[in-house]
Amino acid sequence: MKQLPTDLSDYSGEYIPELEFENLSKDTLVKLLGEFARLLVCIAGIYDTVVTREVGPEKALELVEEVWQRQYDVQIPRVAKILNIKGDDVLTMFKVMQFTPDGYATGGQWKAKLNIIDKNDVIFTLTHCRTLEYFERHGQDFQIRGICGPDGQEWVALKKYAQFANPDIKVIALKNPPRSSPNEIACQWEFKLEPKHGECR
Repeated sequence: MKQLPTDLSDYSGEYIPELEFENLSKDTLVKLLGEFARLLVCIAGIYDTVVTREVGPEKALELVEEVWQRQYDVQIPRVAKILNIKGDDVLTMFKVMQFTPDGYATGGQWKAKLNIIDKNDVIFTLTHCRTLEYFERHGQDFQIRGICGPDGQEWVALKKYAQFANPDIKVIALKNPPRSSPNEIACQWEFKLEPKHGECR
């Protein structure tokens, strides 16, 4: 039996029926994971475009929100389990957010900055968001309000992450689109877990 490669940097050679992820190099796996993350967001965008064409923007937004809520119900606990992420503070939530398929550690879709005041008080700033930039380029103001705006889909998604770690985590919108200049940040949120009466951090 032919020995399989153990550190393959690309797949330009012959077809290998038994080849699996384990046979790829670390660098290639990282690139592939990043591309998978971008493709997930791309598929969501295509779905949104097609559904909007068929049922109109209001109904499409409602359906897309339901799809993403169900997606988060599946992906958040599964990623947390694989990475053995446990805890009930705000930073636990961010550990999961980093590595879900559309997380900010994968794919370069988003660029994020965290101001960690303490483990239960974090200000999260998206400095770069390709989705928002796409909406802005195409004049899709309805999507900007419905997805990025206060009480939009992004807020719903962030609450899903927060509730997974601790239902008492508050998700506070500090700045949301629309923005007046592409030089502005995309959005900014605070995640805060207030100590209960009699508790201290």
